[in-house]
Amino acid sequence: MKFKSILIIETLIGIFFTINLAKAQPAAINDLKCVFSGMPGAVWLTWTPPVGTNSYDVRYALSPITSDNYSLTSQYPQNWPGSANKGLVDYLTENKTWFFAMKAIDAGNNYSDISNVA
Repeated sequence: MKFKSILIIETLIGIFFTINLAKAQPAAINDLKCVFSGMPGAVWLTWTPPVGTNSYDVRYALSPITSDNYSLTSQYPQNWPGSANKGLVDYLTENKTWFFAMKAIDAGNNYSDISNVA
């Protein structure tokens, strides 16, 4: 009987840790910067990748981006790896002021909070 009790406890502990890990999310990017690339309609975004980042969700708009309107802004298609600290955003309409924000995504598909807006 003791063997079965230990197995049940180990199973419960495993479930507890799995639930807690699923709720974790990457830290938000707090140093997003936008730098002109030297090419019309293109800018470099730079940032420090949070630990555990697998990919990114990059957004852009012609007005400031907030947590409330983040999902309503345009998503920039890219496949930057989680280790990336720089990415080129191109095909932007020239002579406009663009705003950028992004979220880090971990391997479990957990999203960070919104970055600072550049």
